[in-house]
Amino acid sequence: MNDRLSIALRCVEEASALALKHFNNRHILDIATKSPQDLVSEADLEVEHLIRARLNEYFPDEPVLGEELGGEVIIDGWTLD
Repeated sequence: MNDRLSIALRCVEEASALALKHFNNRHILDIATKSPQDLVSEADLEVEHLIRARLNEYFPDEPVLGEELGGEVIIDGWTLD
């Protein structure tokens, strides 16, 4: 398995554990409205922050475009949804 895929899988595993923790505590989860039909929770934001931080450790010069935190439109880099 190549290094990029291996690192991405580790990010997904760590982010999945964090998302599951929030899911198990969903009764106390803060949810905000980004637009009339678009919600964002503290779980969404924390998971994206975590993935961005991990990717930055290994690929500091690569751009990241995320659903919650945005970024510049990219041709080559990481896209988080």
